[in-house]
Amino acid sequence: MQKTIALGLLLLACGISQASDWVSVPLTNPSKVAMIDNDSVSISGNVRRAWFKLIMPPHSKKGVGMYENRYVAYALTRTAFDCQQKNSMTDGLQWFYEDGTNNTTPQSAPEWAPVAPDSMGDALLSYICALKPK
Repeated sequence: MQKTIALGLLLLACGISQASDWVSVPLTNPSKVAMIDNDSVSISGNVRRAWFKLIMPPHSKKGVGMYENRYVAYALTRTAFDCQQKNSMTDGLQWFYEDGTNNTTPQSAPEWAPVAPDSMGDALLSYICALKPK
């Protein structure tokens, strides 16, 4: 089952990377870069979900486990935000490394968690919750 989910996320991420409308999300920390794929935004009541790209400064973050000797170039996350409750839930996460390799982190049972004030998650929540339905 986890292999099926991981393969599905990989295929989704590949499709997202090829047909997308990436725009920068304003952040207060200039060393961090976050982008949202506007074409992937879905809205259901107070919940908004989209693919986000979190770009790391070169040689700043290493992977974990068998990827611990590789530096992360960026991560793609599929994250939902509850605009009213100020919670988030990530149900897809793929890491891309500076050497061109990548891996998917399985998300077994994602749960809602509070978004910390003045965090990157808070900036993402503010941005996506301000979007008007199409």
